[in-house]
Amino acid sequence: TVIYYACTATIATTIGIFYVTTIKPGVTLSQHPDAKHGISTGEIEPIDTFFDVLRNMFPENIFKATFSRVSTKYVRGNRTEFTKSVEEANGTNILGIVVFSAFFGCVISRKAEKAQVVADMFVALFDIVMGCYDVIKTVMWFAPVGIISLIAGNMLDVDDMASTFQTLTLYVMTVLLGLFTHVLIVNPLIYYVITRKNPLKVYKTMLEPFLIALGTGSSGASLPSAISCLEEHGVDKRIAEFIPSFGNTLNIDGNALYEAVAVIFIAQLNNIPLSFVKIILMSVVTSIGSIGQGPVPAGMVSMVVVLNTLGLPDKDVGLIISVDWLCDRIRTAINVVGDGFAACIIGHIVRKRTRMDTIRSLLLRPCAGYPFMFPAPAPPRAVPEEDSSVVEAVEELVEARMSTASTEEAEGQSPPHYTPPPPPPP
Repeated sequence: TVIYYACTATIATTIGIFYVTTIKPGVTLSQHPDAKHGISTGEIEPIDTFFDVLRNMFPENIFKATFSRVSTKYVRGNRTEFTKSVEEANGTNILGIVVFSAFFGCVISRKAEKAQVVADMFVALFDIVMGCYDVIKTVMWFAPVGIISLIAGNMLDVDDMASTFQTLTLYVMTVLLGLFTHVLIVNPLIYYVITRKNPLKVYKTMLEPFLIALGTGSSGASLPSAISCLEEHGVDKRIAEFIPSFGNTLNIDGNALYEAVAVIFIAQLNNIPLSFVKIILMSVVTSIGSIGQGPVPAGMVSMVVVLNTLGLPDKDVGLIISVDWLCDRIRTAINVVGDGFAACIIGHIVRKRTRMDTIRSLLLRPCAGYPFMFPAPAPPRAVPEEDSSVVEAVEELVEARMSTASTEEAEGQSPPHYTPPPPPPP
């Protein structure tokens, strides 16, 4: 499951980078206030950004990671020299929390019965969160008021409305083109290659969760509906409950594509050239920084984290907030559809492996009278005295079946379920 989500997120990021570097929506706004004075990020080395990601993956204190993260700061000593220092910055270390949670879950699973109390606690917390579904729907009724307020506040700060509207239109078209390319071409293509089944049935199954996620902007709100629809589609109950829940945190296809487009869009607005290495590093940081942003409509938070990590200005984030309400709902809904495809693919793989294991166990099942189908028997072992009567009864039954098979073979009758080989050619 992790490998599948990693591959789809990489493909989604690549699609977003391709479209935004081809269409270049940020170049059209030539009258941007900082267009003539591009902010240079040449002093920030990509290797430092990569090391910041590694440092944040393993926080010193998990509680401290909830409100601070590590980043490399550059202090100008004189006109030509810079001094680097690793400092703590405000912001949630999402990556460190996710990595710690993964290791913590692995340790709990290995301890089995000893850690059952801790596992039951997290199961109870999950049930409590799922029980807040009605509360989430109530809060979402106030979303239009907040969205209108954000749009009105950002529109008042715009000087050239026509040029800004053209730029934002190209930006939205770029994001939507990438999202629909991923959900209408990449996901069904992967599904068909692996399962050889019609992907339209998956679209029909995930229609209700798609509409819920589109209306609320939260994949967590559509989780109960997604689990129910996948079970009705024939997916194993365990997989139907695990994949959507796991995908709410790890399925970052829509967020990764959206944030890759947004980061390069902001760089284009400020005339900041991005090298190939910088773009590759940006795609990695974007994919990692998007983890955990699926269940709630808070994509702007991770975008600011990515911009700060890459040393890009975050003051232009307010420009795209006016259209984020639309892009956020669409990318969240596409994440939900991606979870449906992932559940169907994983269910198909697990069902196929289970079928092969069953066939293998039937072929290798011991049966009296057919020693040629099986390897040599194991040497006898000592049997406790209390089990000697059972062993003797089993031996008598085996001898009786062997004698019956030998008698039938002597009379020219083939044993049941056995077809003699054809005679050799003359």
